[in-house]
Formats: sequence, structure tokens, C-alpha cells
Amino acid sequence: MKKYSEQIYKIRKAEGLSQEEFGNKIGVSRQMVSKWEIGESSPRTDKINKICTTFGITPAEFISDDEEDKENKKITKIIYNNKKGKVIKSQQLRQKIIKRISILIISVISAIYIICSLCKFIYLKSLNKKMLKFKETNNYYFILTSYMDATVVDKQEVWYLDGKYKIEETYNNYDNNIMNKKYVCYIDTINQTEKKYLNNKSNIEPINEKQSINYELYSNGTFLYNNLPQILCSKITEIVKTSFKFGLIKVNKSENTTTIEINGQQIIFDQENKIEIRKINKDYSDKKRIPTMQFLNIQFDCVTFDEVNNEYEK
Repeated sequence: MKKYSEQIYKIRKAEGLSQEEFGNKIGVSRQMVSKWEIGESSPRTDKINKICTTFGITPAEFISDDEEDKENKKITKIIYNNKKGKVIKSQQLRQKIIKRISILIISVISAIYIICSLCKFIYLKSLNKKMLKFKETNNYYFILTSYMDATVVDKQEVWYLDGKYKIEETYNNYDNNIMNKKYVCYIDTINQTEKKYLNNKSNIEPINEKQSINYELYSNGTFLYNNLPQILCSKITEIVKTSFKFGLIKVNKSENTTTIEINGQQIIFDQENKIEIRKINKDYSDKKRIPTMQFLNIQFDCVTFDEVNNEYEK
């Protein structure tokens, strides 16, 4: 009662209003204002809200405005701010911990990825170095056979000596239009000439169509090198790109062979010469275009002059 009477009196005097003028603003009589101020009566809730709205104060300020309440409010505010500060600090600390853990995890994963890529690069570079010795091999003969499942789809025999090639291509069960037809091609990289024949059921037919040949693919015996896996005889930039692709190299060694798995391919090498003897493509979408397996059989220093000369001109 006392708090209400003092508050109403203080507000009325601060606004410079008479009891009648104050009552008109609130919607009560002068006598009611007088009773509120002397403590004979207390305003109802709706009148308290009206006083607060009219004179721009909060209900809490209207109800409790003495020094003790002010002190209590101050202490309550300090306690609230302290709790709020602790919550904020706790949230900030939690965020810092999560951020540091995330950075640590990303750093560890990145370090593992970089180390694995570096190891892959070193291994592929060493294989590439071993392949380079076959880039300018002079005298060799090889058979390259491509399989789709258990069926031969392409077979190629190549003789090379002193800048001259004899290349025979035999097709089986691959295209009905060229089934069992053998093409024989003679390429002279020194004079840059090429002659091609179709050997069909013992009938030798010259093919007069001239095609532009990229002699760089054949010069200095590089045709063998170009038939090796691209991931092993690539440029350094291509090896770097391959190295940083996700995935590891799996290496298995036996008494006579070394097997590696990389980028969906399984490649088996002969231990002595480090030459690919089998390649299996594990990931392929078009079986008609990409054989599932290739065998490469190579012999060195075995080709004679007669084998690379155009025998059809004799």
C-alpha cells in the first residue's frame, strides 16, 4: 500500500499535475487519487498498467522503487551478467576446442594424403625411369594380345630393326566386317614411307589409301614404349597428376613377377626386364572399346633384315 501511494505521489509531482489532472489521465476521480496517495486504497492491475503506459515506466519500476529494491535489482543484474559471461566464455571455449580439433583432423588427413601422393610419385617416377630404357630400343619383336573376358579381340605382332617396322594386325570376334582379316604394314621411319596390305585368305591386296602417319610414334623404335601403360611412360607432369589422384599403389612381388594395382589397373611385370606382361582394366564402361586384359610378350635382338623388308615387293 505504502509503495503504491508514494509512487503515485512522486509521479504526479514529477509531472506537475494536480490530483484531478492526474485522475483525468488515468480515468479515475480526484477522490480516488487522494485515497491512493494516503494509502486508503490501492489501484487495480488495469489502473497500474494505465499509469505505467501513460507515464512511460515499467510495472516493476512502479511496484518497487525504493533503495532496497534498487540494490536487489543491482545485485540480481550483476549475478545475471556473471552467469551470462560464464556461458559466453564456455561457448567460446567450446568453439575454440572444436575449431582446433577440426584443424588438427584436416591437417592429419592432408599430411597423410600428401605423404601417400609423394610415395606414389616416387614409385611411378622410378618405374618411368626403368621404362625409358625401352624408348629407343633398336632390335625387338613383340606380340600384343587383347582379350575381352576369355575371347581374343585384337592381336598385333611387331618386328623392328634399324628404323623399319613390319606390323601385322589380326582381328577376331571384334567386328564382323573385318573378322579374321590380317593387315600387314611396312613402315620406314627414315624415309617416312608406309605400305599396307590386306592378307585375306592368302590373297594379298595392296591398300592404296594413304593416311597421314605420325612418324614420331615410330621413330627410333618408340612404338614399343608407346604400347607400355601410359601411367608408366608418361611425362613428369602427367605422373604428378596421377600421383595426386586418390588411392594407393598396391605392390605384390613373387619369384618372377611384380604386380601393381593403380587407378583401376592391375599390371604385372617381368622381374628381369621390368616389362609389362599383363594388364587388367578393372574399371571400364564400354567393353567393345576397352579390353579387359592385355598380354605383351617381348623378345630382344632377334629380328633379321629380311623380316622388316617389304617381302611383297620381292
